[in-house]
Amino acid sequence: MGEWSRELTERTRGAGSGDMMKSLDGRYGMLMEGGGKIRIVAVELKNYMPCPTDKTVAEYSGIDEMIRDGWAID
Repeated sequence: MGEWSRELTERTRGAGSGDMMKSLDGRYGMLMEGGGKIRIVAVELKNYMPCPTDKTVAEYSGIDEMIRDGWAID
């Protein structure tokens, strides 16, 4: 597995709820924050717009853990 550029990694540190994310393995999801956790949830297209679903793709205790696992802002 590769890794994201330093610039993209730094930009990802500022990500917040509702931002679209992409993993190094090509998966997409939307970042959702709450309860002291960060979740990446699956999205579905509605009227050409990505909308979050109830399906959690990944869950992390912090942004650095999420970045180490290969997620970055899209």
